[in-house]
Amino acid sequence: MAHNWATNGLCNGLIFKLNKNLDTLWHKEYHNVGDSSLYLTGAIKQSDGFLVYGASRLYDVKADAFILKIDFDGNELWRRTYQNSTFYGGFKKFIATKNKGYAGFEECVDFPSAGYSDIKVSYYDSLYNLKWETVYSTPYRDLLGDLIETSDSNLIYTGGLGISQTFPPTGALFTKQYIKKINKNNGNPIWEKTYANLRNEVQLWGICESPSKKLYSGGWAVRPNAQQPSPYVASLLVTNQYGDSLNYQETFHDTISKFSSLLNLLPINNGFICVGRTDPAVYSGTVITTFDDRNWLIKADTNGCFMQMCADGFGTSVVKVENQVPFFKLYPNPTNQSVTVQFVTEDVSKGIQMIMYDITGKVVITQAVKDNLEIIIINNLTSGMYLVTMVADGKVIGKQKLIKE
Repeated sequence: MAHNWATNGLCNGLIFKLNKNLDTLWHKEYHNVGDSSLYLTGAIKQSDGFLVYGASRLYDVKADAFILKIDFDGNELWRRTYQNSTFYGGFKKFIATKNKGYAGFEECVDFPSAGYSDIKVSYYDSLYNLKWETVYSTPYRDLLGDLIETSDSNLIYTGGLGISQTFPPTGALFTKQYIKKINKNNGNPIWEKTYANLRNEVQLWGICESPSKKLYSGGWAVRPNAQQPSPYVASLLVTNQYGDSLNYQETFHDTISKFSSLLNLLPINNGFICVGRTDPAVYSGTVITTFDDRNWLIKADTNGCFMQMCADGFGTSVVKVENQVPFFKLYPNPTNQSVTVQFVTEDVSKGIQMIMYDITGKVVITQAVKDNLEIIIINNLTSGMYLVTMVADGKVIGKQKLIKE
């Protein structure tokens, strides 16, 4: 999906259908009615076509939520608009639920006043008739994340909860990572949790629920004490079904002047593939002058610990996880004095470095790997969880969690 700026200053929606080789089979342009623009965000595949969703925006006055039904050839069948009062809205997410209904997710920009925003969730029956809608108001600007239906047929959304409008000296928003569970029948809150963080500004993006009902949420966090514009590190939060934090990890601490975000999670056997992006931005003073987005994949286990890079953090070529070398074991684990690192392969390539991080992302031990069996002394570390990483040629090739008793 894309947008096309027309000669009259309005924006039309574009949809492309591609084959497996990414060749264009067809593309369609969808115009809005009157003096307004059409922004397409996503689509739901249905038995007779696609349900496309997004926003219908009237110049700089307001934006309404919008759905568009098309057949498999892209021909428009019908469209429907849900009016917002005075704010910039529009569906950022629109999901089908188990009882053949639909839930919508919007950010109410400049609501209740300029510079602020709240989160809006709405629910619709199988014929797309509005059943209820709720704006969850807070005193400061909130950041939009993701919306899912849970195994118990309720709704959960993520984002960044505004704690104050500015955070000196950077002037950035001061937010906390945030998860809220609501009743699908009426929108009433069931529970809501914010998560303490050492960063100035944080946000959760994608979220998914495991068969064991754990919640896994990817996001980003601004580096502490960073000057504007502030680089980000990618983060992964694991909670139980009630939102209580079980684990928190960050990655790409070595990308000092870059923006990294963990955007989505794909469940696999014994873990997840984390889908993210890093923007190696180029600065001129405090102004971002160049963006060069690069995608990456990282495998994480069911505890939310990053394991291996599945794709280059600054490239787009994907390699098989099982071809990453070397794999290693940690024992005893938990331990309180020392830990042995044993590599599965018989020979370890030269130039591998072991780096251990604490839960805040601080490097606590750095040690060159010289043999298939390495002993790490950790008796001077405080009790808690640590992340042991192996780095070769500047790339992370393996990670495992270590518990210090």
